Amino acid sequence: EWLLDLLKDESSEIDLVGPTLPALKMILVDLSPPTSPNAKDLYGWLVDGLLLSCLLNIDAMSGRDGLISAKKVKNNMLAALLILTVIPLLVKKLLESGE
Repeated sequence: EWLLDLLKDESSEIDLVGPTLPALKMILVDLSPPTSPNAKDLYGWLVDGLLLSCLLNIDAMSGRDGLISAKKVKNNMLAALLILTVIPLLVKKLLESGE
């Protein structure tokens, strides 16, 4: 939830999201892959929800200009890119574990 709040933030010109992206990567990849069907479903919903939130935040900035808007779009694009590039690593990890 803290990450979603940071990705929506328009109150500061300070970049608080950039330093948290390694933590997002750790949450998505470095933790052991989910093994139960329910955990896999929840993980899938988490990834879908994060990606959807990033895209909605980017869309909300259409037609807006300024430093804060540019920072918000940049941070959401970086988070979405991280999510999309991490998914293949998770699939590889699941395949190696025999799931």
